[in-house]
Amino acid sequence: FIMTQISFETAEILTFTVLPSQRRKGYGVDLLKAAMLHAFNKGATRMLLEVAPDREAALGLYRRAGFKRIGVRKNYYAGSAGKRDAFLMEIGLGTEFNFR
Repeated sequence: FIMTQISFETAEILTFTVLPSQRRKGYGVDLLKAAMLHAFNKGATRMLLEVAPDREAALGLYRRAGFKRIGVRKNYYAGSAGKRDAFLMEIGLGTEFNFR
């Protein structure tokens, strides 16, 4: 599932996950495309997300979709292993979404 929030011209991915048994089957691409199209149709011109730097599969998906890293949120994630940074990523939304 994917959960987004749209505020004026900016959409943000709040939560995004695919069951481990269903990964690498294209469902993540389909969910991301649907969320981007929905946000665009609601008037958003860009989409943002945060992702942990060690989430290589997620980073690959976002980069293939065209997301670019625009910053780092220091100490964004807190857990038993301590605090971790998050990459802030952005994509402009248009009429076509070309995943490479």
